[in-house]
Amino acid sequence: MVFSGWESVFFWIFSIAAILAGLLTVMARNAVHSALFLISSLVSVAALFILLGAEFIAGVQILVYVGGVMVLFLFVIMLVNVGAEEEGRAAIFNTSRQVGTALVLSLLWSSVCCSPSTVAMTA
Repeated sequence: MVFSGWESVFFWIFSIAAILAGLLTVMARNAVHSALFLISSLVSVAALFILLGAEFIAGVQILVYVGGVMVLFLFVIMLVNVGAEEEGRAAIFNTSRQVGTALVLSLLWSSVCCSPSTVAMTA
């Protein structure tokens, strides 16, 4: 499917929003913030499904994942009171060293698992 005009603009907006929200989900220290970033990532992916013409899949994703699973996660997180031990002066996101290590390990994993020789061996 080839996007043209405004479809292309919306595709780039929602795809960049999904990627940024996914990165913020991983980088957030507070569990509530992480769950909220995951909700925004799932909504962006649902918007991408709508652009592709899969309205049913987008609706199911919103109802099941955002409406059910993420509300349950937020309820459990707030019920357990995860943030009670936090002082409020702590950094919201992980340190750059932790994020850098995670990126390097994910690049190594993707280069090993997705190399042409590995893909040819599995086929």
